[in-house]
Amino acid sequence: MKQTAVQWLVEQLENHNGVTRAGFEKCIQKAIAIETKNKLERQLFIGKVSEIIGFKKTVELLKEAKQAIEEI
Repeated sequence: MKQTAVQWLVEQLENHNGVTRAGFEKCIQKAIAIETKNKLERQLFIGKVSEIIGFKKTVELLKEAKQAIEEI
């Protein structure tokens, strides 16, 4: 399973006992970069799906997915 930026950041901080301020800031910047990449990947995927099956159907599927996740 792909690691989220938060999971990565927690792992980095747990593995480095005496993290310096500069090291901590570097970890935060890396986590932000991971989040940005994941967000862009999701947007590109949605755009491609929308292009193939149409905007209306894509929105319908996103609503269904969101509802299913909220029920968990």
